[in-house]
Amino acid sequence: MMEWHGLAWGHGPVAFPVPTSWEPSLSTCTHPKVTLRGISLLQIQIGCHTDDLTRASKLFRGPLVINRCCLDKPTKSITCLWGGLLYIIVPQSSKLGSVPVTVKGAVHAPYYKLGETSQEEWKRRIQENPGPWGELATDNIILTVPTANLRTLENPEPLLRLWDEVMQAVARLGAEPFPLRLPQRIVADVQISVGWMHAGYPIMCHLESVQELINEKLIRTKGLWGPVHELGRNQQRQEWEFPPHTTEATCNLWCVYVHETVLGIPRGRANIALWPPVREKRVRIYLGKGPNVKNWNAWTALETYLQLQEAFGWEPFIRLFTEYRNQTNLPTDNVDKMNLWVKMFSHQVQKNLAPFFEAWAWPIQKEVATSLAYLPEWKENIMKLYLLTQMPH
Repeated sequence: MMEWHGLAWGHGPVAFPVPTSWEPSLSTCTHPKVTLRGISLLQIQIGCHTDDLTRASKLFRGPLVINRCCLDKPTKSITCLWGGLLYIIVPQSSKLGSVPVTVKGAVHAPYYKLGETSQEEWKRRIQENPGPWGELATDNIILTVPTANLRTLENPEPLLRLWDEVMQAVARLGAEPFPLRLPQRIVADVQISVGWMHAGYPIMCHLESVQELINEKLIRTKGLWGPVHELGRNQQRQEWEFPPHTTEATCNLWCVYVHETVLGIPRGRANIALWPPVREKRVRIYLGKGPNVKNWNAWTALETYLQLQEAFGWEPFIRLFTEYRNQTNLPTDNVDKMNLWVKMFSHQVQKNLAPFFEAWAWPIQKEVATSLAYLPEWKENIMKLYLLTQMPH
């Protein structure tokens, strides 16, 4: 994985405005020749994402709006038809240290870094820096949005402090160290390759979602479900994921956690799909059809995890995700992975959860059920109540 840094030329990243003549923008980077051997490991990049639209039936932007090349000469020129923010890409293992780089042929873009940029400096940048895109950054999250939207922000500090709280919660649930080793990135563009948003590095969203990213009041009142859903997707690990069943399910654990612990928005208000009557109806439909793991997907699959969370809290999840990070030689097929989850969660809460997961039609292996029989029964198992009150179909 590469680490992206906004290229420092004066202050913050610099950008190429998209040329009205559609001719390539041109920039020249120079650096001391004495450091050429180490410098050749670096790359220079125009454009902030690699989201590929080559398979799209209609195009509202170029299919690939990026150009990247090695910084392998003391003076290097780079062009990009579409223009874009300019980055130096540093290999994760680099021990190069501080290196001076001079950029010519580019213009400044608005850039705010939490804890570094003053409000006065921010006002000057959004007034004077002509780059059409800019960035709001902390050590844990970087938001790349059009400059026109950034000009509505008088003071980004409260917004970015809230975002850092969100990212701390994301890391806490995922048992990741904080501050993050590598900041997550979210980029808004006029067209993206799939969905309303999609995960990856960076997370991509449409321009219509920009206010959801940069309006602190809106975030605190309406929530942040879409972006946190994608941050949750980036947290998913194959060791405890059971695709395709949980692909759109477990990521929403992060949504619930962030909304309740950071934003103070209960799950039933954060998303109508988690309104209690809707949840109950969903479970009864699943059981009414005859529980089958083939139908255990998305919101239905999420319900299984929410029932555990509501009974035992968040700590077993955090401890379990920590334990998974420290495990080796883990199974790779869904059946074995699901049985391992049952064993590990049962041990975390010191209850025999095999009957609970069997009620959800998980393929519990006989030896796993036998190995958990010594643990106390989970008497509050809500699925027993559902089964007792389920109307025959």
